[in-house]
Amino acid sequence: MPGIDTKDRIVSAAERLFAERGFAGTSLRTVTTKAGVNLAAIHYHFGTKDALLRAVFERRIGPLNAQRLERLDRLEAEGSPTLEAVLEAFLSPIMTLKRDLEGEGLVWSRFIGRVYSEPIEVVETMIREQFEVVGQRFVTAFGRCQPDLSELEVVERLQFIIGVMSHSLIDLNRIGLPAAQQGAGPETLQHMIAFLAAGFRAPSAAKNSHSDANPQPNLPQPPQARAS
Repeated sequence: MPGIDTKDRIVSAAERLFAERGFAGTSLRTVTTKAGVNLAAIHYHFGTKDALLRAVFERRIGPLNAQRLERLDRLEAEGSPTLEAVLEAFLSPIMTLKRDLEGEGLVWSRFIGRVYSEPIEVVETMIREQFEVVGQRFVTAFGRCQPDLSELEVVERLQFIIGVMSHSLIDLNRIGLPAAQQGAGPETLQHMIAFLAAGFRAPSAAKNSHSDANPQPNLPQPPQARAS
């Protein structure tokens, strides 16, 4: 039967194809061609396409989230981290590895960017499984940095962070702006942190909307009491 090397080849081929075409756009037969194996090898090692996707998730996203939690643990052990420090703990593992691993890093960073944005139930289920713990930890950490925000607003702003990150992982030059070709440089992470920190510190939209919808009535001032 196929050995461990064959299993790794299948996972690597699937990762590249999922990154390029998405989960829905990749067939098992395409994976077999890319990996140089037959369909029986995939069924033997993984059984289903969903299980193959899970193997790619576990190989890549598990270690990333472990790094995020380690960084956050260190920050919290040292005291009360700043918003920028928490953002760096969340973003740095994936952005740094994308930059440092060249071709391989580009493949799996695009894979992660792709799966974040693919609205397919099996993908969303695996994201929830992988990010449940890390998500709760970072929601709590961000909430401590911005205590004026509700938990819902913190969750929404974390989703916005993930959206910016996902787009950056897929391709910073997608819209064709010349300066975006420099987007893989070491300064990109700091630019992203500065941008996201400013957004996270924006006043609560819910409170502003509530204030606009329910303005204080312009009541007449009470007359001055006459001197007795």
